[in-house]
Formats: sequence, C-alpha cells, structure tokens
Amino acid sequence: MLQCASMRRTIGIVTVARSDWGHLLPLLHEIRASPDLDLALFVAGSHLAPRFGRTVTFIEDAGWKIDELVEMQLDSDAPDVIARAIGVGTVGFAEALSRTRPAVLVVLGDRFEMLSAAVAALPLMIPVAHVHGGEVTEAVIDEQIRHAVTKLAHGSRTPVACARWARNRGVSTCVARRGSIASARWRSCREISSHRGSEFPSGTRPSSSPSIP
Repeated sequence: MLQCASMRRTIGIVTVARSDWGHLLPLLHEIRASPDLDLALFVAGSHLAPRFGRTVTFIEDAGWKIDELVEMQLDSDAPDVIARAIGVGTVGFAEALSRTRPAVLVVLGDRFEMLSAAVAALPLMIPVAHVHGGEVTEAVIDEQIRHAVTKLAHGSRTPVACARWARNRGVSTCVARRGSIASARWRSCREISSHRGSEFPSGTRPSSSPSIP
C-alpha cells in the first residue's frame, strides 16, 4: 500500500447534475473521512438551473459543504444555449479553480459542463482525473465530449478497468456493489494528486500533459 505524504491535499470534485451525484457519493464520503485529504466541491450546470429543478438544494440539505457555485446560464437544452453555456462555464471554472487550486480535479462522464471544467483546469496546470470515460453513447454529442475530456485528463478510468486495477492492487472497491468507479481508492494521496504518469492508474498520457512543478 502506498504511503501518503504528511501534507494534506485538496481534491476537487465537480458535480453538475443528479445523474453524476449518486456515482460520486462513495468518493465524496471517502475523501471526507480521510485524514490526509480535504474536499473542494464544485457545483455547476443543471444543479443551479431552475428549469431543471435547481437540485443544488438536495446537496445542501444533505449537509455537504459547497466550495464553489459555477453558474452557466443554462435556461434550456437548445443547441445554441448549450454552446454558450460551455463558454460561460469555462470562464466560471477558471475563476473558481484559480481561487481553490485543488491538487487534482475529478470529473465524471460525458456532460458538456464537465468539458468546461477540464478545459479551465488545463492552463492552470491542475491535473484532471476523468472517471466513467471510455463508454459509448452513439449519435449524440456526449460521445465527442467524453473523448475530449479523456484527452484533457491526466488519468482516465472506465468502470471495468478501474475494478480490475483495484482488485490487482488488493484495495477495497465499491465498483461491484455500487456500480461506480468513484470509490476504487483514488483517495491514495500519491495516486490521486501526482502529475506523474507513473503514479496514476494506467490510461495516463504524460507526454500530452502539462509539466507541473
């Protein structure tokens, strides 16, 4: 088992809709319980849109501390609104990440809001961990978004590959019983916050990642 450094690290988690929240909960609980990690929660996208139920209230009512609200002006699902929201979200995430500076930013899946977060993190030299990448959604823009986020990420895991990675390393995982990659022990400090490809699970492309001091 890898030994964590003594210094605490902040792990940024992006949630943009109810569809990702349930998958992220195991990881959120593990980070919050860890003596070595601090959680920075970024809430954006549909969570903040009245049209889509303003589901940020569910997060607040559950007692989670929200560190940053990233407004994306998402008042419909029309193509031009989504295109504008991606740009607005990139600006919002750039400002939020500049303030918070997490050691790593975790994004999940294939929603366009996650693309905004990953794009903003790149020039700020914040490593991105993409979970639930590698799946297939045909005939919709989600497929291209997922590939783009994976390319921007320093580490990317599919649910099946992450379960295999965790099992081979003899560490606990909730993939089998909860259907989520999120609790497959990305919480190890060296594995989740180092920018070096050798310290991420396989799938990292260090040659295409920025050099981070």
